[in-house]
Amino acid sequence: LDVEDFTGEEKLSGTYRYTIHFTSPDKDIPANQMLRKTASLTMAGGMLKHLTEQKRVHGVVTQFERLTSSADQAEYRIVLEPKLVLLDRQFRTHRFFINKSV
Repeated sequence: LDVEDFTGEEKLSGTYRYTIHFTSPDKDIPANQMLRKTASLTMAGGMLKHLTEQKRVHGVVTQFERLTSSADQAEYRIVLEPKLVLLDRQFRTHRFFINKSV
């Protein structure tokens, strides 16, 4: 995978969110192969790379979309967020009653 560009947002007392555009020679990556899978983004390079170390963000893919494709590659967009955000997106199917008779 080749990262073309990315944007990120980090908050104090909040979670981070990175939107990453990348290309791949695989033009038909299934969504279930990417969604809810762990991933990391390593940021380094450029003119200031000797002044700072690499920054690495670990998380889980919460959104996945194929944007375009050509004869030799496809462009995709994913959103990388911490695993913690998955707790907010669960459906509650069970209820617990404490000190209640059935």
